[in-house]
Amino acid sequence: MAYCNNDINMHIVTKGRYIEEWDNNISFYFNPCEGNEMTDFIDNVFGWTIVSERFKNIMETNNIDGFQYLPTTVINKDNNKSEKCYVLNMIKVVDAIDLDNSEYIESRVKVFINRVINKDKINGEDVFKLKEDYDSIIISEKVKLIIENNKFTGFSFRKVKTI
Repeated sequence: MAYCNNDINMHIVTKGRYIEEWDNNISFYFNPCEGNEMTDFIDNVFGWTIVSERFKNIMETNNIDGFQYLPTTVINKDNNKSEKCYVLNMIKVVDAIDLDNSEYIESRVKVFINRVINKDKINGEDVFKLKEDYDSIIISEKVKLIIENNKFTGFSFRKVKTI
């Protein structure tokens, strides 16, 4: 788990909008007691998607788009060793949830238990967020295979039903 020491609006990268002004000095601190190695996907207190430079390079090589890479640094609290990483600002948002077939709790915002996606509304996108569920990142089988074949660490997947 990485912790941020900067004063920043944590919701800035949840809106699905391109960010014009970004503080390149934003840094996160990694506590080795909570995990003994850096991963390619870094969990953090903001719930942002933070990825390694290796992940960024492989995605760009494979022409996977749908996000903006925002530079950040992750620093090991024990030895001050730092690694250049990136916050993924998801800018592709798709209105593809089939509410009639999905299971969710209606509150101030919908809390999804099981999402069902209308595949006709995806339009061949490889990576996107859902309009009604900003917490989830949906990836294609192609992206999943790229992640697995390159042995990226820190990622987990859950199959989403499509109709």
